[in-house]
Amino acid sequence: MKSTCIIDTYNHDRFVCEAVESALAQSVAFDEILVVDDASTDQSQSILVERFGDDERVRLIFRSCNGGQLACIETGVLNASGDVCCFLDGDDQLDESYLRKVLQHYQENPTSQSAYVTCNAFDRSVRRTFARTGTKSTGLSVGITFRGNTLIGAPTSCLSFRADLLREMFPYPMVSDWVIRADDYLNGVSSMLGVQKTFIDQELVQFRWHDRNNSWTCTQRLATYRRRLSLNRLRRYYETYLRFDASSLDSELHREFATWRDPSWKLFCWYLRTILRGRHSIPRKLAQAASLLQHQLITHWQSTPDDSASLHYCKPLTPAATVVNHSHSRCGVSVDTGAALDSRD
Repeated sequence: MKSTCIIDTYNHDRFVCEAVESALAQSVAFDEILVVDDASTDQSQSILVERFGDDERVRLIFRSCNGGQLACIETGVLNASGDVCCFLDGDDQLDESYLRKVLQHYQENPTSQSAYVTCNAFDRSVRRTFARTGTKSTGLSVGITFRGNTLIGAPTSCLSFRADLLREMFPYPMVSDWVIRADDYLNGVSSMLGVQKTFIDQELVQFRWHDRNNSWTCTQRLATYRRRLSLNRLRRYYETYLRFDASSLDSELHREFATWRDPSWKLFCWYLRTILRGRHSIPRKLAQAASLLQHQLITHWQSTPDDSASLHYCKPLTPAATVVNHSHSRCGVSVDTGAALDSRD
C-alpha cells in the first residue's frame, strides 16, 4: 500500500522544515512527500529548495499564485500517487509512529476510506482537547452534515483518506471559498459521500500555536459569516452533484442516528435540534424524537468497556460508534466523546 503525505504551506518559513522533517522521520517511511507552497511571500520557497531540493524523497510544488489552503490541498491530491493520502499543515508536526499506526488501520480494514487521529499543542496549553474514549468508527453523517451544520472529523493535520475517495472530492470549482479551514471541506464532503470514518484515539499530531495562524477559538463575526456562505455553496453544489433533494433527509435523520453504535448525548442533542428545525409536522417530529431517544437509551444501557477494547488495534466497529467534534488546525475545535465534531449555526 503506497502512502503520500501532502504538506500545505503558506508563509511558514519558521516552521515548514520541521513539518517536512517530521514526515521524513516516520518509523514507516512515506512513499511520497509532496510539499505544496501557496506562493509564499516570505523565505519559505528558498528555504525549502536549500533543505530539500536534492532530497529525492521530497517533491516541492510551488504554486504561481496564492489560492488558499484548499487550493494547496487540491494541487497535492491531483499530483499524489499514493493509495492513502495523509495531510499535514506546514506549521504542524507528526509523531514518528503516525504513519505506522494509520497504515495498520487501512491494512487491517480494507473497506475503510477515512481515518483520523487526535492532536495536542506543543507550545501552548490547549483549552479544549479530545476526549479519550477509545478507537471507534462513526455512524453515517450525510443528513446531519446537509441539514444540521455539524461536521464529523478533525483538524487537517489529523486527517487521512484513501486516494479513490479523494478523487471523488476533487477538483472542486470553488476552492477559493476555503482560503483557511480546508478541513471543513474535507470533513463535510466525505460525510456527504456517505463515508463512515474511524477515529484512532491516539495523539499523533502536534499542533502549533503562533502569531501567523488563526486559533482554534477564532470567532470573528465576518469570518463566521463567510464560512456559513461557503458551507451553503458547498451543500448546494453536492446536492446537485449527488442528484438528490437534501430537504428530504429531514425524514431520515432518526434512521441515520441509529447507525451510531455508541452516540453521545451531545450528538443526540444535535440530531434532535436538527429534527425540530425541520419542515415536518409536529407529530412526525415527535415520532422521530422518540426514535432518537429510544436508540440513545438502549445503546447507553448496553454499552460496555469491551467496546473500546474491540478496537485496540484500530479495527472499526460495525456499523459505527462514537461522536467526533471537528475543526481545522487554524480555527476551532470543541470536543466530545471520541473525536472531533463541529456544530455551528
